[in-house]
Amino acid sequence: MVIREQRFSFNKGRHVLGSVLDHDLHAKRVGSLCDATLGVLHSASLAVCAIGQGLAAARGLNPKHATKQVDRLLSNPKIDVDDIRTRWVPFVIGARSSIVVALDWTDFDADKQTTIMLSLITDHSLPRRRPGAVPRPWCG
Repeated sequence: MVIREQRFSFNKGRHVLGSVLDHDLHAKRVGSLCDATLGVLHSASLAVCAIGQGLAAARGLNPKHATKQVDRLLSNPKIDVDDIRTRWVPFVIGARSSIVVALDWTDFDADKQTTIMLSLITDHSLPRRRPGAVPRPWCG
């Protein structure tokens, strides 16, 4: 499912990710992360092909080439997820002195997969500004 509505843009993503990562990550890598983020937001999926299709739809690119870009990003050894996480988590938590999280652990025995979803419980959620959870997925 590719979302065609233009709620999210590369420039908005670049502004947010750039403010968090620009000092520690090469500009091209930040741009690639912005592309992949845009692809995820437009595809509502974490499958590489779907992310590529979402990116292609969002930026008017060839789906085959966009998928290849996403694949290259995910196989780039210079992208250190732990390093990014150490910058992203403080950005999400902000000035809060304490947080409440919800943890969902789901096992898929048939394919030996596990999904862990950690959601930050807030007094608002975007875009409707009402109580909700901000999901933070980890898959293993």
